[in-house]
Amino acid sequence: MSEIHEITAACAPVHCWSHDVDEDGPHYRACLECGHLYRTEAELVTEYNKGVREVNASPLPRWPGETRVPEITSVNDAWFCPLCMHDF
Repeated sequence: MSEIHEITAACAPVHCWSHDVDEDGPHYRACLECGHLYRTEAELVTEYNKGVREVNASPLPRWPGETRVPEITSVNDAWFCPLCMHDF
């Protein structure tokens, strides 16, 4: 992983927009929105659950009857990138 920097055409294919760093090399899954690479299934599940806890703890107004976002145990239950949760 390289240092934080502005994106350029040269680094675009391996740039993570969430961290503003280049991430290349082997990975389990890549986010199609921000470009972050998850090295393993366990890393994705851990980061997803961390993001869920942060969203559920936020004091933001919610729709009437809206429930909290559940944590997951399988990557098959992850519906979006943990770094892009603010978009959903």
